[in-house]
Amino acid sequence: MVSLLLFMLNNRMVVAGPLYQDAEGEDIWGEIGSSAMTGPLDPGVSESEADAGRRLGERVARLAKKLAQAKPSG
Repeated sequence: MVSLLLFMLNNRMVVAGPLYQDAEGEDIWGEIGSSAMTGPLDPGVSESEADAGRRLGERVARLAKKLAQAKPSG
């Protein structure tokens, strides 16, 4: 995972994972991405896994909007 992240950063890619914050709202941290695994003993995606996916989608959408607004005209 770290090697992939380094490759992406070295090639000027933007990496944006879901953001989280503590109950007090003082600390904010991010993760590289989100994932979910299912199988015979875990047949569905949990609410916390779905929440991580939603957070990632919202973060990528906000970042894309911000980058589009910052695009130089020309």
